[in-house]
This record gives sequence, C-alpha cells and structure tokens, in this order.
Amino acid sequence: MTNHLTTSTKEKPKRLTPKSDVVRRLYLLSGNECAEPSCKNVLIDSNQTMTGDIAHIESAMPDGKRFNKSMTNEQRRSFDNLLLLCAAHHRAVDGKNAPHDVPQLKKWKADHERRFAAAEQTLLKRFQTNYPDASSDLSPTLPVEFVSFRSVMGSDILADSEIASTAKAIADYVDSLENAPPDHRDLMLSVLKGALKRNSFQWDRPTLLCDELTSSFGVSAYKLKRMVPTLEKYGLAWFSEDMSDNATLELANPCDEISWAVIADFGQAVGIDLERFVISLQFGDLD
Repeated sequence: MTNHLTTSTKEKPKRLTPKSDVVRRLYLLSGNECAEPSCKNVLIDSNQTMTGDIAHIESAMPDGKRFNKSMTNEQRRSFDNLLLLCAAHHRAVDGKNAPHDVPQLKKWKADHERRFAAAEQTLLKRFQTNYPDASSDLSPTLPVEFVSFRSVMGSDILADSEIASTAKAIADYVDSLENAPPDHRDLMLSVLKGALKRNSFQWDRPTLLCDELTSSFGVSAYKLKRMVPTLEKYGLAWFSEDMSDNATLELANPCDEISWAVIADFGQAVGIDLERFVISLQFGDLD
C-alpha cells in the first residue's frame, strides 16, 4: 500500500479520456436517466444524440473540489470513479460552492446503477449498433520534427527555432481535442470545412455563422447551446460575432504557427482529409 501511494503522489495529474468499454458500461447501466436521484432528464435524446455528461466522483485535476492526490490518473478515469449526469447536474456537482461530497456521489451511482443492472445485457447490442463512436479508442499521434510538413509547405512557414515550441503547442491542443466527445469533434469538422469552403475566417480562425450551421448543416440551436460550452471549456471553440453582429462559431487554431487553413493546404497537397486531424487526431501526419 505504501508503494502504491508513493507512485500516485509522484504522478503528474492529467485528465485522461475514459476508455471505450467504461463509457459503454456507464451508458448501459444508466437507464438513459441522469444519476441525480430526483432527475428524469434523458442522456440520449430522440435524435439519438448523447446529451449526458461523464462526471468524476473524485476530481480529475487538482483544481477540482473533490481531488484525491493519492489516486492515479488511471483510477480517476475508472468506471468506479465516474457517473453519468445531465449537463445541468454535472455543472451543479462541480460548482465552486456545491455541497456534494464523495460518499453522496458514490451512493447516487450505486443506487442508480443497481436499478438498471438487470437490463445491461439486453441493451448492449442496441448500444453498440447505434453508437459505434463510443466504442472506438483514440490513438492520437503527434509531430516531432514536422519533416513532411516543412517539405511540402516550406521551411519559411516553420523555422528551425520554432519546431520544439510548436510541437509542444500542438501536443497541448491534441490533449484538449482528445477530451472533446466525438459528436463535438464532428461539429468542429463541419465548421472547419464550411469555413474553408466559404473562405470565412476571423483573425485567421475558421468562423461560421450559426444560422448557416442550423440551415445548411442541420445543427439545431439546442445542440449548439449544449455543445459549444464544452468546446469553450477546452479552448477549442466559442461563440462570437462578425462585423455585422451576427452570431458565429469560431474555432481555435492548433497553434499560432500552424493554423487550420495551413493544415488544410498541407492535407490537400498530400491527399490527407481533415478528418484525420479533427476526428482521428493523427497530427503525426505532419511528420
């Protein structure tokens, strides 16, 4: 036990994405209901969109109110430390002055999952069929020397002195992108492709009118209001306004030196679709 605690406290806290089998089991045992005892909000809506949030019982990072420094990063993302809540109750339990403690949240989880344990196998096949993205493990890759990128785009875009800092910046960006749910990355890809098609950029950042997202891409206003705060939390996208005060959705670039527009030009030159970067997180292709 002593060795275990020593290892845990030396490990640098990092927010890890829950593994696919853990996510699947959480949803199977949720009964499609928020785990807060009095809440009846669904976690998968009538459009088969996942609206639930995965919450940590003992916080993932030190700034969380229920952080346990003796846990490992793997333990923090384990099934036993996670529960499914609606977005409203996720915000409530993680709020600065929230009264919820670890024993209370563990009781919520145990009581809620006990109700639906018998239905787990019945729902398994349906869940796997309808939500293949939730059972796909991400294996991001990162650039180190940008050999391929500089060969295609020229070393003027990325100088020797900028390689190390750019690699670090992209690694941080990919870490945030990995934490975004699959449907949120799908939204980002739609905005990026739409902005490229329309040459719509603000301060070199891909930007698309919210009205265009709802009319041309079929993204409901409700879905935007639900998803964008999560993207903003990870520094990936945010609501903004254009010069005519129209509401827009604006994407952050991977880093200052390499924008999404530049990555798109690189991808077009070498035959790599943007999906490789936004969805599969294969930024190692830049090497």
